[in-house]
Amino acid sequence: RRRASSKPAKETQPTQRLPAIDLRVDDLRWGEARVGRLDLDVRPDIGGLRIPRLRFEGPGDTQFAGDADWLDSPSGGRGRLTLDFKSADTGPLMGALDYVTPLSPAPVDGRLHLTWPGGLEAFALERATGRIELNVGPGRLLEVNPGVGRMLGFLNLGELRRRLSLDFTDLYEQGFVFERITGRIEIGGARARLQTFDIEGPSSDIRISGFTDLRAHTFDQTVTVEPSIGTSVALASAVAGGPVVGAAVYLVDRLSGGAIDRLGSYQYRVTGPWTKPEMTRLGWEPFARGSAAGTGGDDGVKPQAAEGA
Repeated sequence: RRRASSKPAKETQPTQRLPAIDLRVDDLRWGEARVGRLDLDVRPDIGGLRIPRLRFEGPGDTQFAGDADWLDSPSGGRGRLTLDFKSADTGPLMGALDYVTPLSPAPVDGRLHLTWPGGLEAFALERATGRIELNVGPGRLLEVNPGVGRMLGFLNLGELRRRLSLDFTDLYEQGFVFERITGRIEIGGARARLQTFDIEGPSSDIRISGFTDLRAHTFDQTVTVEPSIGTSVALASAVAGGPVVGAAVYLVDRLSGGAIDRLGSYQYRVTGPWTKPEMTRLGWEPFARGSAAGTGGDDGVKPQAAEGA
């Protein structure tokens, strides 16, 4: 006769009792809207749960592909998601999800890698740590309602477009056109830090730095605008002094890394809530970097150091 063991039997983790799942959805819907096709594989693991295949194809030639997992621990475990995405036009998918895109049809690609405490269902951006990389091809910023032009809450493109169109009417009267947008956003501590966020266009280059508070839903950012005046100066020099002089001015400007453009740059401070941010013009960029000597912008705001830059 065997003696009963005094040690309790080791409990099986709930995830280990799950079967392997291969899910294929050919007609995925959000309410009544058709949003695309989904492939999802789920595998229970002795250490938690794995999703080795996560793939979505939607309108606008939109594709998401990646994997995820959850590793168990006495403290509740940790989730992870890695995702690559690309799209020829984000408008149709955003519209199906009841969002309004601030971009005209433009190619987009990027990658995100995020981890967070808890299970896969416990994901929340303000609790996550990681990075998001973004690249956008040629396009145009559209006129949208205030607050709609946010990209994951990191910045408000609609408000930026309106303010710059007001201050630089001659540059943006035909629309806010850009050639490329590149961004690298670090996530951690309930903040999104814009390590790099550049908008390059034929009329100007725009650099955005600083933070977004993902819990309080507020901005603390600095926007630097560099109007492309170097080419105009070169053309004027060509008219006044001939093509050789114009070419020389253009060459000096390019070799100096756009020094002429930087002489005409301005900075703005962006603060306040996501829904109604305030953009304060600080003045000429070389003076706006510090609280030293300098004159304010056209709105009479005294230049000051920008926090969070």
